Amino acid sequence: MVRIHSMIDDDDWDKLLDRIDEGNLLPIIGWGVTTFGENDALLTPWLAGELAKKLRVSLDGLPHEFTLSDVITRYLMSGNERDDVYGAVHKILKDAKLVPGETLKQLASVTGLKLLLSMTPDSLLKQAIDSVKYGGHDATTTCQFSPKLAKYDTPGRLQDLHSRPESTVCHILGKSGTAVEGFVTWDDDLLEFVLKLNECLGPDLMPNLSKDLEDKSVVILALGVSYSDWLMRFFLRVIRQKSLTSPDLGITRLVEASDPLKPENVVMFFGRVARKVIVFDLPPKEFVRELAARWTTRHPPAEQPAEFVAISTVADEMRPGAVFISYMREDEAAVRQIVSRLQAAGCDVWLDLDRLKSGMNFNIRIEEYIRSKCSLFVSVISGRTEKQAESYAQRERIWASNRATGIADAERDKFYHPVIVDDDLDPGQIRMEPTAFNAVHRPRYIGGNVDNDFCQRIHSLQLEWLNRHKAGVQ
Repeated sequence: MVRIHSMIDDDDWDKLLDRIDEGNLLPIIGWGVTTFGENDALLTPWLAGELAKKLRVSLDGLPHEFTLSDVITRYLMSGNERDDVYGAVHKILKDAKLVPGETLKQLASVTGLKLLLSMTPDSLLKQAIDSVKYGGHDATTTCQFSPKLAKYDTPGRLQDLHSRPESTVCHILGKSGTAVEGFVTWDDDLLEFVLKLNECLGPDLMPNLSKDLEDKSVVILALGVSYSDWLMRFFLRVIRQKSLTSPDLGITRLVEASDPLKPENVVMFFGRVARKVIVFDLPPKEFVRELAARWTTRHPPAEQPAEFVAISTVADEMRPGAVFISYMREDEAAVRQIVSRLQAAGCDVWLDLDRLKSGMNFNIRIEEYIRSKCSLFVSVISGRTEKQAESYAQRERIWASNRATGIADAERDKFYHPVIVDDDLDPGQIRMEPTAFNAVHRPRYIGGNVDNDFCQRIHSLQLEWLNRHKAGVQ
């Protein structure tokens, strides 16, 4: 049964917004809303043209609106190597230095979307979220699936991520720059990815994503997915792991390129009743614009979560007795939460601001700050710090460990304060923290949301240190 509607009514929009507020909506972002530049142009036609030029593919005989798959097919039929394609796409995206278009920025303004699955290999969605939510800072977490690696999962269940301040973009069809054949460029890639996803989805390899997709309370919103209707149904069948006509499927919404003559290419709502489809004729760009407007109406700026924490009040040079924050740049969102809450409690906090701009900052002054000038040392622990044995953050923690040689064992927890900011790290399985601080308690504050007790303890210990070192305080 198919019913075609020319517009989505207020009740439909309200239900969709309710799902976002509840943390039960999982958006899948496709080429149809992936835009760039001041003209809000779609990325895929531009990328197809640039790839044809780079690979020197003749356009003679190709459709007027040719696709990436058209270009790649012709290139391979001429006897060329597949590996060249992935390197060429990566170089085009890297060298072009594209900025996200207005459609992606509008989507990013729907701040209730904390987990987004991307079907494109570019970083424009992440850039849009960083720009709109975090003032341009590199704060959005990313992850990607690849058949070659066969490793992928979201960083947490949808409901858990909904309570975090940062957003996560997961490239379910791979991401440019990861590995050869590490992302989808044409139809053959897509089939390989979908088949591999079908093998990997499950409690052993992808527990978080699998549980979310099996949860019938979770609604999938597919925006701008331009694949053929059978392939899209195949993709949805794989990630849902059940029949699309199953009464337990829940409601799945798809927003594709609008064409009034082809209802399978517009907005489709798969209902709870088998074979019941409601089709809404609305182009994906218009859908995103309306969604963003209605979200803003429901959540005016004054009522939305506080703007990404400003840390401009952190001094360039450390004042004697300041609290030193050791972190990795990828954990910036959590770090800003920690800094903001400590500052609100009256603490003088210092962190290396240069790292937020350009990655590692090998400055000898950092070692001096840690060895002799700071009062307390806060170690931000995450999955990133556990995987990077030679990061600059680990070097800072070694300097803190060296300072601990002059501190009695019973007093070390007054100087060193580890904070776990990820929910999937076992405090008893932390391996990268210095052994000198093994006895120090490692509390978990997901997303850096440290509580009042933690902040008050840090403030009290800082005042204690300052009172002992009054002669050195300006």
